[in-house]
Amino acid sequence: MDNDKVLMKGNTIEVFQNEQALKRIGITLPFMVELSLLLKDYNLVDKIYLDKESLVQYLWK
Repeated sequence: MDNDKVLMKGNTIEVFQNEQALKRIGITLPFMVELSLLLKDYNLVDKIYLDKESLVQYLWK
């Protein structure tokens, strides 16, 4: 929401994937989400992880 306007709709993961729009309105991503997005850019993970345990489990499988 920005000035009573809905800027984005969707579930948590869908909203977090729009990182540029969030930064534009002054919202920073949680560290694990930001790390997941960076790892996804390098094709090291295939989805966004919201918690450290899940990400570590995936990376060390």
